[in-house]
Amino acid sequence: MAGRLIPLIFCVAAIIVGGAGGARSADPPRVTSIRIGTQEGITRLVLNLSGPIKYRAFELGPPYRVVVDMPKVDWIIARKMSFGASSPLSSLRFGASGPKVYRLLLEARRPMRVQKSFFLSPNERTRSWRIVIDLEPVSEDAFERIMRRRRAVSAPQKPKPHKAPPDKKSSAKDSRPLVFIDPGHGGADPGAISKFGLKEKNIVLRFARRLRTEILTDGRYRVAFSRTSDVYVPLRRRYAMARKQGAKLFISIHADSNPAVKTRGLTAYTRSNVATDKGSAALARRENRSDAVAGIDLSGHPSGVTNILRDLVRRDTQRKSRIFARYVVREMKGVTRLAPRPVRSAQFAVLRAPDLPSVLLELGFLTNRRDSRRMVNDRHMRRVARAVAAAINRYFGHRPAASAGRK
Repeated sequence: MAGRLIPLIFCVAAIIVGGAGGARSADPPRVTSIRIGTQEGITRLVLNLSGPIKYRAFELGPPYRVVVDMPKVDWIIARKMSFGASSPLSSLRFGASGPKVYRLLLEARRPMRVQKSFFLSPNERTRSWRIVIDLEPVSEDAFERIMRRRRAVSAPQKPKPHKAPPDKKSSAKDSRPLVFIDPGHGGADPGAISKFGLKEKNIVLRFARRLRTEILTDGRYRVAFSRTSDVYVPLRRRYAMARKQGAKLFISIHADSNPAVKTRGLTAYTRSNVATDKGSAALARRENRSDAVAGIDLSGHPSGVTNILRDLVRRDTQRKSRIFARYVVREMKGVTRLAPRPVRSAQFAVLRAPDLPSVLLELGFLTNRRDSRRMVNDRHMRRVARAVAAAINRYFGHRPAASAGRK
């Protein structure tokens, strides 16, 4: 694309960090600025960096997104931006997508493809290395063809079965029930954010660690996590991990938000095709959008799992989920504030395992000052974790620890 770019959205000036000596060689490269412009229908993205990196740019959708994956970098500009209605792009966000992968996610208003991308070294005009990506609008049919080709190329080959020799030491399986804890959001998806900058993804991970400690106290259970660091795990993979490991109970941890800042209290949700109220339905829509926010390919996957097991099994799973949700609420009385009608249901994607009792626990509302203060209070959250652990004991038929939540 020859000629000067006509500014379309914004231009962030280069940010200088450190002294004249520059960054140490051991430091990761810095992303110092980002520019987006348009000319003759082509939108160009330019990332300025302090050093060279390897990257991968590709499309996802629907919903329509452009993703740039890269190794660890120091992203010293805004990690989240929104664009005007005249832009073909609606927003930008950046975050960890895995232990060694960082992701720039551009949400598009219409189908777009990566026309070309290339890497430029410093020259006499600029000292920066640059990633340049040109985006071209395409029709929905053309976009679907692009996605079909990618799925065909990336389809995994089935490996030949390999029987490993039995491990004598591990031949005796641990029969203790496995409780699977799913800290919501993570990586490029921060979840709800409070007025004071508290991020849901961080709060729920801290609580999940406290909960694990409480569950493991008496040695009755095993515990596994969907994530143990600031990375994003696709929704379908979360419950698939739990099922693969033989979990007997799935607990997804979240923190809610509401434009009405006085709304507060803990809520326990189970899955149902019919939501108990409009607020629960809206919450499920927000939570189910996490995959799109984090740049996960949502195409080519079935919309439901209704054929995995018979309706009888699914109904029994929903019944067990409601029982556990009621135990949680019962143990929380006198420990923390409960929302009105604290046991609710909606069509949460992360709770869709047909044979695994599952509950989504909203610890409170980050948009409420008192709730947000409690969620960063270690003593209070320890009491909440003890109450959940007592509910787990009730669910599995054990005698709950005395005054679990009231110490």
